[in-house]
Amino acid sequence: MPSLTGCYRKTPGLRVRPVPEWDRCIVFTPAAPKLYTLNLSAWLVFELFAETPVATATEAYMAAVVPPESEATARRNLDDCLQMLQDNGILEWSAD
Repeated sequence: MPSLTGCYRKTPGLRVRPVPEWDRCIVFTPAAPKLYTLNLSAWLVFELFAETPVATATEAYMAAVVPPESEATARRNLDDCLQMLQDNGILEWSAD
């Protein structure tokens, strides 16, 4: 995870369709055309971290998942999820 002073932002041009009845969120990335299905955890990270300072979003995420997850497991899952969202062009880092 980058520094706690910046934030992530949704990659420009995304098409996002929440599908709460499936506990999923569908995201289309037009720059590299692909359709992604975010599970509840990835959807939570996507919504919490877009345009929110990392420290604030991390605190909110931890409050939402600990317990039942342990703090160590939650941090590992958060790091993995943020990496996946960046790797797939859904979130991008903004130092602004």
